[in-house]
Amino acid sequence: MTTLDWTLLVAYFVLMVLIGLRSRTKIKTVVDLVAATMGPIAIPLMLGLLPWFRRSGLRAALASWAIGLIAWAIVKYGAGSTDQTVVVALPLATSLVVYIGLGVLLPENRSEVDDLVDSLNTDPDETAARPAAVLS
Repeated sequence: MTTLDWTLLVAYFVLMVLIGLRSRTKIKTVVDLVAATMGPIAIPLMLGLLPWFRRSGLRAALASWAIGLIAWAIVKYGAGSTDQTVVVALPLATSLVVYIGLGVLLPENRSEVDDLVDSLNTDPDETAARPAAVLS
């Protein structure tokens, strides 16, 4: 992992601790944090399997997740918004813009990624995958 990856990971944990300490109801905070991370994590998880987004690499995935989480914290606690649509949609849209933007501005072209994405379009030959004893 690069220095940027470790920095984002540490920043996430610090943010979680600060939000958890600020809250009076700990279980609600945990539920809110899980809900907050689902949208930003879903963007690179789902879009990363599509061939159009193969230029977006690990850096784009981690940055979109972290910035989406920060956007959620700002909307939820900084602005104090209670509108559920804003609390859910803004981090999701932020994560989407960052993921696509970093994929366009800082592409990560790797042959392993291209091979993996290309393999998703094909099925392995079933007869080649079976042992010879099963075929007889």
